[in-house]
Amino acid sequence: MANIQKRPNGKWRARYRDLDGKEHARHFDRKIDAQRWLDEVTTSVVTGQYVDPRSAKKPFKEYAEEWRASQPHRPSTAKAVAQHLRCYAYPLWEKRALGAIKPGDVQSWITSLTTTPTSSPRALPAPSSTRSTPSSGQRSATA
Repeated sequence: MANIQKRPNGKWRARYRDLDGKEHARHFDRKIDAQRWLDEVTTSVVTGQYVDPRSAKKPFKEYAEEWRASQPHRPSTAKAVAQHLRCYAYPLWEKRALGAIKPGDVQSWITSLTTTPTSSPRALPAPSSTRSTPSSGQRSATA
């Protein structure tokens, strides 16, 4: 549900309710700008790309730690995930707001991980270049 109203000060207030029922509003000088904003928000909700403005401000590390705590990992997997976040993700993304991380930023980061030598004895392999070996049960690089 969305609407636009003219305010006593001459500005236009565009309002909508998000998926949780919380109201969001912005003020505009022109009605057409208010309508354009509402159209963009409505499109993002309908296409499943809506991001709650409050969530977009959350730092990456805070989100990642919440996510990590909610995963049903075995202890060894949980330890590996924590190590990978600490060694690979947090140095670059720790304090960045989720909404400030763009797909191109992530792609550049992934490229740097797969092309930059690392001091770690077990470098993080690209997901598409690994497979499980039946005899050892460990992951190995494929040719």
